[in-house]
Amino acid sequence: MLNENHVTEILAMYFIKNKHVIVDKLTTVQRGIDLIVRDEKGVNTYIEIKGETSASVTSKRYGKPFDSDQINNHVGRALLATFKAMNKYTSDNDRFAIAFPDTGGHEKVMSNIKSVLDKLNVTIYLVSDKGVKIL
Repeated sequence: MLNENHVTEILAMYFIKNKHVIVDKLTTVQRGIDLIVRDEKGVNTYIEIKGETSASVTSKRYGKPFDSDQINNHVGRALLATFKAMNKYTSDNDRFAIAFPDTGGHEKVMSNIKSVLDKLNVTIYLVSDKGVKIL
């Protein structure tokens, strides 16, 4: 089961393999955009990331999958963080993305709003131990 830190690590490796530079990579105890990468052309991508369980060992949710209400809550929080980043980083060289674990629950929620995110040029990444896919 992937917590936010696991999703961040897998996604960072994906970008490194695809010739991106990691500009910043945060853990769950840090505040800000979770992962910022730069491609060979100098384009930055700001990625807000969520996991499928709590990363805090002391949490009651640690090691337990999030239910549909928690998934919806995380999607809402990820969207808010992404929209705030879009408001802050306004260069034509800035791109934005959201990453979630590749679970049926996350994919279902994101599929329902994908067309809107496409209009905003927000990429959706689904991450698992097996790799990364773009929704």
